[in-house]
Amino acid sequence: MSELRDIQAVINKELRDFENLTNQSLKEEKYLLKDIIDYGFSIGGKRIRPTLMFLIANIFGSPTPATYRSAVILELIHTASLTHDDVLDESDMRRGRKTINKCWDNNTAILFGDYLYGKCLQLIKTSEDFNLLPIYAKVAIALPKGELLQQSVSQYGIYSEEDYFEIIYNKTASLLEASCEAGAMTCNAVSDYALAKEIGRNLGIAYQIKDDILDFSINKDVGKPIGNDIMEKKITLPMIYFLKSLQEDRRNEVLAFIKADNKEENQIKSLINTLLEGDFIKQAEEQVAFYSNKAKQIISSLPQNAYSKALSDFADYFIGRQQ
Repeated sequence: MSELRDIQAVINKELRDFENLTNQSLKEEKYLLKDIIDYGFSIGGKRIRPTLMFLIANIFGSPTPATYRSAVILELIHTASLTHDDVLDESDMRRGRKTINKCWDNNTAILFGDYLYGKCLQLIKTSEDFNLLPIYAKVAIALPKGELLQQSVSQYGIYSEEDYFEIIYNKTASLLEASCEAGAMTCNAVSDYALAKEIGRNLGIAYQIKDDILDFSINKDVGKPIGNDIMEKKITLPMIYFLKSLQEDRRNEVLAFIKADNKEENQIKSLINTLLEGDFIKQAEEQVAFYSNKAKQIISSLPQNAYSKALSDFADYFIGRQQ
């Protein structure tokens, strides 16, 4: 399986220009806001969304200034959403570092997220940018909608696959879908927006299922505490399969534990070990492969070049990644 950096090699220039535009958009601040920006953006992350956007744009045509502005806007929306999520989840760590709400406080983190949303509006400059507003509006609705549904699932102990897939579409796949659609719309050529959207949606679903699987990987360094989803009362796909296998009394017992406010680490690890004794991770991995392969089938119908090969490799990366 290709490493992410190898996949991104064909768009290294685009990613550098994207980083430069992001930094340029945020550089004029001072005092507290500058400190938060410097801290929050000092680790670039995997750049999944801009990678998808630039690969799609190069498959159909070539990136334009509107492509770069859109990539920055969607990444700022993503960062703002994560900042707010960390407050809601009372998270202390993200990507192995303290969260903004932990370094400063909840009020500061919320204001910083709001600031980033405002920056998105400031980047909209041309009629081409305005044509993308429906995409941004859809994402801006999807992200909090997914979080609210996630809270409902946690509160009521719901464990249906239907609700799970709705949550991960809104919280993750909607952004990848938007990235692919915007890449197709801004690439200086006639392109099939519907196919681009479908690629992003399928890869987004695969990515989030895999992310949820990694939460059960006791011996892996995944950049977040093991069992963090259970700690935060989140019911993900491996747990859904596990719950379905249980008798009602035992199922209610597990659900009550997940819904509890105070959980010990050793209790969480014990539950994970019990889950790992079954084939529930394997069942979830099959879903990752299913959605990744759906994306690859669509990619195979697109113009074939170095960028479509990289995009196909990207789909394989979603299946095999370990962090």
